[in-house]
Amino acid sequence: MTEIAVVGTINYDRVILPGGESFQGLGGILYNVLTLAPFVGAEDRIIPIGRVGVERRRQVESLLAPWPAIDRSNLLWNEGGSNETVLTYRSADRREEALVERVAPLTWEEIAPAAAAHHVVINMISGKEVTAPLVARIASEGKGKILLDIQSLTFTFDRASKRSHAQVADWREWLGPAETVKGNEQEMRALAGGGDEPFGGSIEDLARLVLDAGPAVVLITRGTQGHCIARRFGSGARCESFPAPPVPAERVVDTTGCGDAFTSGYLLGSLRGEDPVASSLLGASLAAEVCTLQGVEALGALADPAITRGSLYRSFREGDGG
Repeated sequence: MTEIAVVGTINYDRVILPGGESFQGLGGILYNVLTLAPFVGAEDRIIPIGRVGVERRRQVESLLAPWPAIDRSNLLWNEGGSNETVLTYRSADRREEALVERVAPLTWEEIAPAAAAHHVVINMISGKEVTAPLVARIASEGKGKILLDIQSLTFTFDRASKRSHAQVADWREWLGPAETVKGNEQEMRALAGGGDEPFGGSIEDLARLVLDAGPAVVLITRGTQGHCIARRFGSGARCESFPAPPVPAERVVDTTGCGDAFTSGYLLGSLRGEDPVASSLLGASLAAEVCTLQGVEALGALADPAITRGSLYRSFREGDGG
């Protein structure tokens, strides 16, 4: 049995699409949990750890109940309500975010079960779920590999609760304990920038800079431009870029949760014994499926991304880049 802890927050999202249409629903780490649940082994356990408003309890539990692999015992029901986000898409690759924040950061006692898991996904949905010392403590006291999705770690807020990116002064302390670090290009450039300026070098130089902070693998997603993966090789590093899967524009419904799905697909590949490049292509394939669906309720209809990878990346061969 493999245990996978997923640490973060369950949000309630309002999504405004580029054409002006909108919908509302649950989000946050549910996009990780529900893109993993259909594909893990029968004996495996997925352990979400995070806060969500008690007013959403029935809705959350009804979504998770059909999946026997999901252990709901470490969800934390917040009396003060759920974090609510407004995601306004200007294009498939560009969105603006606003947050109404209602939940507190997690304590060590609350996230301690993650230290017992074989794999720990830490997804910084709000950017405040945990601290760098807590990530280090999970690594030092735990037995599992950490996959850190920096997501909102670089976000700062103005008076209207709108978010923009800013550098994180202690970013190397955050990344050092993780086996794998993932973020989109804008997040990574903000994280590793100097002062108020994002990192301005090439995507390969950015990946190597982040890799130098300590992780073994760095994943940088680039939306319709694909993704970059950097890995350690002896005293050096190997950086490779791959195109995005060719999803027809008319099939793209909503790109919310695609980054989380990429993370889940990468982890799924690792669980199946695949090398990092193969796992990254599995992540991209799963994200390509998610963008054709709307809302977490639809995720149960996902096909195994190993099947879709074969058609989306026809030139891919098992072991390439390994």
